[in-house]
Amino acid sequence: LTSRSALGVTGHSTYVSIKGATMSATFAWALELLPYGVRVNALSPGAHTRAHEMAAAAGTYRPSQAKNAVSPDVVAPAAVYLLSEMSNRLTGQVVVMLGPRLGLTRHPRMVERVEEREEWTPQEIAQVIETVFSSELQPVGHEATEYQLAGEPA
Repeated sequence: LTSRSALGVTGHSTYVSIKGATMSATFAWALELLPYGVRVNALSPGAHTRAHEMAAAAGTYRPSQAKNAVSPDVVAPAAVYLLSEMSNRLTGQVVVMLGPRLGLTRHPRMVERVEEREEWTPQEIAQVIETVFSSELQPVGHEATEYQLAGEPA
């Protein structure tokens, strides 16, 4: 099991790190075990569990989590699917089941454009990041919709 929290959640760095490692392991194991016909996928479920109650008690429950306040029974069919022969052509994927919503998590990838030089200075890197890659900067956090510059108020 992993979580969309792996994409970033404020105040839960240990949890986020573990779930991110689970996603990375899913991708790596899928590649390593593919020659042996072994499938490796992860499930990123969203349902109301004791973790929601603990988050509410700690004051870290976000309103956006209310959409997932359904019984784990709603998510169970995704687990059954992944464990069955119905998913025999699926490997290296993170299936997201957020309450009644089904989706996939994108794999992290290097952007297509790459700049190459024999040597780089920090100033040249700053200039290329700001001019060449500025449109490629990704939103941070699973609820983010656009990139926010560091130091700008949320």
